[in-house]
Amino acid sequence: MTGFNTIIFFVFVLVLVPIPVCGSNSDFSELPHFFSLREIATAHHTYQQHNIRSISYVRNVLVPGFIKQDIEVIRYYDPQNNTHEVIPKYTYRFWSGVPAETGGNLDFHIDSPQGRGFFVFQLTKDLKAYTRDGRFRIDHKGRLITISGSFPVLNSEGGHIFLKNDDVTVSRKGTIYNEGINSGILKVVVFKYIEEMKNAFDGFGTNMFILRYPIAVESKLDDGSAPYGVLQGFITQANSFEAADSAAYKNYHEASNVALGALLRTYDKSQRIMLSPN
Repeated sequence: MTGFNTIIFFVFVLVLVPIPVCGSNSDFSELPHFFSLREIATAHHTYQQHNIRSISYVRNVLVPGFIKQDIEVIRYYDPQNNTHEVIPKYTYRFWSGVPAETGGNLDFHIDSPQGRGFFVFQLTKDLKAYTRDGRFRIDHKGRLITISGSFPVLNSEGGHIFLKNDDVTVSRKGTIYNEGINSGILKVVVFKYIEEMKNAFDGFGTNMFILRYPIAVESKLDDGSAPYGVLQGFITQANSFEAADSAAYKNYHEASNVALGALLRTYDKSQRIMLSPN
């Protein structure tokens, strides 16, 4: 029962959050509300998510604009059944990856405080999306589009950007000059508060995001200057790296696996005894 003691100790040192557990982890909704069974099972699932997160860091380390995801372990309390569940809460770490020089005329990096700046593109007719992946190209209609997904990149007025070719220079403000002619300004949004971003951002793909609801935008810095600068010929590297804590969470996962297996075998044995005709 060493694994059982280990996991119970870890679970009980987590912060107790007195919120009803209803709907918090549907994967285990059918488990009996026995003390420890649901808790260990959900803890097992949560530690799996940490391992998956660590794999994601390595897999996406070369994806421009990738933003690492973090997992907070929360212990939820169900007062109706007097039981607990261990739930993973997902958030993003919005610090910016460092710029890498490519020399490409249609490659761009946003320099913004705390990495809060994003390019804006048209995902659907009525939905805008955001990315730090500034690798763009020109489609058959002459529109500037994203490399990933081929979505139209928006200008500061919310319209499409049309270019004749890639003979392009771009100012720090994001003004695009194609063959010396002003072709519009790249739309760059700098969000105001990291905490609002964590709650409102919803990711899809590996480096693209939409907002669940509108949040505050930074129009200028305290000194009156623009809250961003655009660097042409650079891309934003992933802010991902192999998790230093992955070994610790692997150990927790293995301990929970042992504990869960032992508990389920005991439960199964007790059920067999109770249901036995003899």
